[in-house]
This record gives sequence, C-alpha cells and structure tokens, in this order.
Amino acid sequence: LQWDEFYCCQHYVCDCVCEGWGDPHYITFDGLFYSFQGNCTYVLMEEMWPRHHFKIYIDNVNCDPTEDVSCPRAIIVSYRSTVITLKNHNLIGAAQLEALIDGVSLRLPFTRHGVKVMNSGINMVLEIAQLQVVVTFGVTGFSVNLPWQHFGNNTQGHCGTCSNNQADDCMLPGGQLVENCAVMADYWPAKDLYQPDCHVPPGIPTNSPLPEPTQKPCKPDSSVCDLLKDSIFAACHPFVSPDNFFKGCVYDSCHVSNPAVECTSLQTYAAACAQFGVCIYWRNHTALCASDCPADKVYKPCGPAEQPTCDDNPDESRMNFTTEGCFCPDGMKLFNKDSGICVDKC
Repeated sequence: LQWDEFYCCQHYVCDCVCEGWGDPHYITFDGLFYSFQGNCTYVLMEEMWPRHHFKIYIDNVNCDPTEDVSCPRAIIVSYRSTVITLKNHNLIGAAQLEALIDGVSLRLPFTRHGVKVMNSGINMVLEIAQLQVVVTFGVTGFSVNLPWQHFGNNTQGHCGTCSNNQADDCMLPGGQLVENCAVMADYWPAKDLYQPDCHVPPGIPTNSPLPEPTQKPCKPDSSVCDLLKDSIFAACHPFVSPDNFFKGCVYDSCHVSNPAVECTSLQTYAAACAQFGVCIYWRNHTALCASDCPADKVYKPCGPAEQPTCDDNPDESRMNFTTEGCFCPDGMKLFNKDSGICVDKC
C-alpha cells in the first residue's frame, strides 16, 4: 500500500521488475514488451533524481553471423563507489559467467560494501540488501528487481519509469515521450563510458509511426515455444501471462540461427514464475534446453541463490531469492562458501 501525493488515500502499487532475454527482448518495470537490437552499452536503469546513487548498464553485442541481432553480454551495476560487471563470455552455448571489478575477476561468493554476488552455475545473482535490490544475469539474459518504496516513479532508461503506468515507459533523456520503446532505446547510450563507435541518433524522433521493416518470410519452428502455452506452465498462467515470452520465442526462432536461443524465453518465463512461488520443472520436456550440471551437483529449477554451507552463521542474514542452477543433492550442503564440495556431514 502507498499513500497518494496528498497523503489522503492509500492504493496498491507493484514493485519494479524488468526482464530481458534473447536477442534481446525487454519487459519494462511496468510490463511493456519490446525488442531492440542495438549494439552498444546502454543505460538499463538509472535514477531520475539520485537518492541511492544506483545505476545499471547493459552491454549488447552482435551475436549471430547471419542476422542483424544482438544479445546481452554483460550487466554493469554501479552502487555508490562500487562498480561490478556481470559478464557472460559465451553467448552461443553453455554459460561462462564471471563477475569483475576494474577488470579483475572476483572469487564468488563475493561480499563488499553491502553488495553480495552469488553464482548458481546458470545465473549470477547480485543483491544489495539495504535497498532490497536483486539483479540476475546469465546465459538467458537478466532480471532487475527493485522495491517500489525506494525506486517508485524514479527510474528511466531501457527498463522504463517504474510508475505502474506503461504510458510513460518510452521516455527519452530529458523527459520527452515517444510511442515506440525500440526507438527510445537508441537514445540511452552510456555516455559516461568511453564508446567511440556508439552514437546517439541525430535529432529528436517525431511521433509519426515508423514503417515496419521488411523481413523475410518466416515459418517458425515453434515446438519449443509452444511449451510456454502448454500444460507444463499452466500453473503459472494465472500469475504471469506467457504471451510476451511466446512472442519473443517465435521472433528468435525466425531470426537467430542458434536454435538454443529459443530456450531463453522459457527460462526467463520460468524464473518469473518462480518469484510468484510457482516452480516449473520444464527442461526435461525438451532435449534442446537440457541442463548440464557437474556430476556431484543436481539441477533444480528453484534453489536458494545463497546455498547453505557448514560455515553458516545463524545470526547473519541470508539472500532470500530463488534461482535455477546446480545445487547439492537433498540432505547435503556445501563444505564452505569457497570449496564447492557437497558433504552430508559437517
């Protein structure tokens, strides 16, 4: 519940969740879907009025030799004096994930200045507990989870405005609104990073609709995509609509030569479902999207981002977030945070 601007009445508001996947497709904080194929580093989210000194960039690069499409290569999170890059070194196969500060690789799990970073083997999860912020990044893409109480009506960039109103999501720097978020996205390059090959489009776009680009005829091989509307995900449909994820999946099926990219739509949808408490075991329904865990770990679609260890201190707060990944078998836990070895007795 949130008070209105006159502190007269209370109304319900939603926290801010932005997702991106594939080549890439975005769902803004307010639920607006669009696709954008820019090849640059952009402002994914920043505060309109700096309160917490928090900003996120997204680094998109061309990722297909036959089509003009891009994929998220890295997420850069800046909080106060700490800047952490979450990077995937392999955009067309199994994830090769790395977290860095000033180009130096971090040993995960990592904690400093209120920022915690974990690795599930499929996703990296960054948490700022004081702000209740959780950012995930992996082979599928990213998610940004912000609480309304800290960020409501105070965000701009590719993820939109977090106003609980889609009408103002496609906002340019300076506040002008345009009708198409794919047009808006081009105007948000990360200006405080050195990018000599990235240029802001000349002039401010008009609100006249752009002609639709001519695309080659496509009959998608959507057998994987169809799973999104199948009974496998039926328990989640009342909580999260699969429509935008299906649109993104079909687009990827048509425009990306690597068929495994279609899996990113399913994985991102399953992750959204997990945050509503709906855990979906979907990977065993398609050979294309099978999980690959080490022999001593088991795949779980909804495991703890911060895995239990023998060294755990019951007085310390733990990350309250679930993610898919490779975990110790039931009845076992990690020997310590650094070892990665599962034991049944401490």
